[in-house]
Amino acid sequence: YDKEISDIAVQTTNVKVALTTNGNGVTRKILTIGDSTVNNGTTNLKVSQYFEADVMDVTFIGTRTSQGLLHEGRSGWQFSNYGTDFPDNPFWNSGTSSFDFSYYLTSTSQTMGANDWVLIQLGINDMFGAALMDNSVDIDAKILLIKGYLDAMIASIHAHNADIRIGISVTIPPAISQDAT
Repeated sequence: YDKEISDIAVQTTNVKVALTTNGNGVTRKILTIGDSTVNNGTTNLKVSQYFEADVMDVTFIGTRTSQGLLHEGRSGWQFSNYGTDFPDNPFWNSGTSSFDFSYYLTSTSQTMGANDWVLIQLGINDMFGAALMDNSVDIDAKILLIKGYLDAMIASIHAHNADIRIGISVTIPPAISQDAT
């Protein structure tokens, strides 16, 4: 073998190990924001089931209920619905003209703190029709618009508490249009 040892790539993996009792007596709040994939309750139900055998508990918060669990899912909604003065948008603060996470929590009498979770599951409705055959939708512009709304959501959540954890899940659309599904 004629390679120098310095030419060989080296990789390191760190593994964190925790006791099975880690998190015992701890409850984390989860707020799931999304579209019909949240509104149908499946996401929160699955997360809830994962924690059934765990020593750490989770509590779902929100103003809507599906399958017995609270959330902020609304069928047909897109990033723009949460990021603008859309009717019934609980995050919209007309005083600041923006998505306002602190305003939402205050106006709905809810709290969230460090290490609680906000799960954002949006995107499927934003992309339906974005790949039309006639190229009438500028996909790059659409993605930049979505990114702007997402950035504003994350900034507002972290302005409330920088230690709130955020998970982002984009549902993969199965067809070019909702009707085709």
